[in-house]
Amino acid sequence: MALVAIAAAAALLSGWLAGKAARANLAVLHGWQSTRGVVRGLAPDHGVEVEIGDDPDTRRVVASVEHRIGAAFLDTVTVYLDPRDPDRARVGGLVQMWLWPATLAVLCGVACVLLAGALTLGRGGAPADTTLDASWQFSQPPEPEPGAITVHRPESEGKAPLFWSLLGIAAFACGVFAPMGSPFQRLAPLTAGLVFTLGTWGLALYNRTMRVSAGPQGLLATTALGWRQVRWEQIRGVELRETASTQRRPFHQTPDLPFPGNTVRTMVFADGRGFPLLRMSENMQPSEALRGLMRLCEARTGLHEQFRRLHVPDFQPLRWSAPVRGRTTKPTPPRWRPPAPETGPTWRKWWRPSSRWRSSARCRCPGRRPC
Repeated sequence: MALVAIAAAAALLSGWLAGKAARANLAVLHGWQSTRGVVRGLAPDHGVEVEIGDDPDTRRVVASVEHRIGAAFLDTVTVYLDPRDPDRARVGGLVQMWLWPATLAVLCGVACVLLAGALTLGRGGAPADTTLDASWQFSQPPEPEPGAITVHRPESEGKAPLFWSLLGIAAFACGVFAPMGSPFQRLAPLTAGLVFTLGTWGLALYNRTMRVSAGPQGLLATTALGWRQVRWEQIRGVELRETASTQRRPFHQTPDLPFPGNTVRTMVFADGRGFPLLRMSENMQPSEALRGLMRLCEARTGLHEQFRRLHVPDFQPLRWSAPVRGRTTKPTPPRWRPPAPETGPTWRKWWRPSSRWRSSARCRCPGRRPC
């Protein structure tokens, strides 16, 4: 339902904006007077100065534009004049008037495709087979096993993304209520704010509805965005991972310490290769149930919780180098590179005269006679 709501909101918003722009263009085409003019320069508020009329009865008007495509300096354009206000003008043309509605229509179509995919994935049915591997599923989750231990995330982890979503809302509001700028200039803060807001809302929904149940068969994690089930025999490692982002400064051999808030701790149930099958917060509640879940995991798998610290360089993906059991992988051999081609005579490579070459340098030519 969460995926359906997000896709439906995006489709409705983009469709409403596209319909509004199309209605405005149709009103201009049917109710305003059209003429031809020449672009003479730029004007404030993202407009252009257009010279209309024939000599000697020419005059200049400031016409609004959606973008600068087809409205360059000295271009002949179609100008629409408002009969109620002759000083109010707008540049016309196929690209000038319909590129913005077409862009919104494409976004609406993409949102409709996502909505159809969300409806297909979220279509009800019989609960999935519990013998599937630990992959993320979007169908109806199975019921927890009788007597299973259930833990959930604390409420603070669901409220924190809502606070950070205010940044996206502010960017979206800047794109909507900015006093100047064309629609395409507003599109950047609109898109960035909308994507950031929907992402933080999705994270808040994921954290708020996260439930992890441990039963005789394995672990079951359910959220509003899907579910995942992991059998006990698939788990080969239990770790408390601390992931920190490091930064190297120029002329420094050691990385700087991560700043507060740049370190994340998660409980990881990994497979034999060290890849996580299931992640959950170390602050799952209630604490007694969390301890009981870890005891049940130790009894079923025979694995003890281990601590591992990972340092991830800035703007680089996490590179996994060692499995959970401590077996190190083979080092990657250096990449072979072909030798550089020789340039010039070979004697230039090994003849190195000193600064006093006139007195100390001697000939090392391969021939018998000195040069």
